[in-house]
Amino acid sequence: MNLLSKQMKSVVLALTPLLVMGCASIENTDPFSARSASRPQINTKPSWQTPTYQGLRIGKSVKSDVEKVFGPPVYAGPYADDDDDSVKDGKWPYIIYEYKYVGKFDGRTTVLMDAKTEVVKSISLYPIYPKELPLTKALDIYGEPAIKLGIDADLCPLEIEKLKAQEKLVNENNPPAFLMYPERGMWLLVREDKTVSEIVFKAKCF
Repeated sequence: MNLLSKQMKSVVLALTPLLVMGCASIENTDPFSARSASRPQINTKPSWQTPTYQGLRIGKSVKSDVEKVFGPPVYAGPYADDDDDSVKDGKWPYIIYEYKYVGKFDGRTTVLMDAKTEVVKSISLYPIYPKELPLTKALDIYGEPAIKLGIDADLCPLEIEKLKAQEKLVNENNPPAFLMYPERGMWLLVREDKTVSEIVFKAKCF
């Protein structure tokens, strides 16, 4: 064996462990796989950051700001959660604006605002059929989530021990439904067919 062959062999042997590590790092990146779902992720208490979407700051921007950014809504009206008992004497706690194809999002956008102060409380994005958002594409856009939880998870408050316990329940038979990004102030709701049904920006985790 000549000197050049010996040098090439040495290089290959040196690179082999790195190649093996690289393959291991990309294996089972699907968050619905059993191995990925059971991998411990939560080590420190997440800090939920107040998000900004298309220049609109959740908890600070108001209705006039929304209209400047998105224009007049296709629908505007009063709103309350199904389990909200705060509707009294016809006074609703929120107003909601609905849009289609605004803010460079190819779908439906809703903006929830406080009925009294008109401050933006949350912004939700809904992909519209047939232009659905596959989970793989969402992960390309937003990256891997800090927290993956099942559909029945109790999301708030973001207590470390509670999250760790709930994370253990995510497995191949109970895939993650909520992909949470505390550093972005957002979460994704994922269907069983691995498409994203909702993207939510909120000042609080839920």
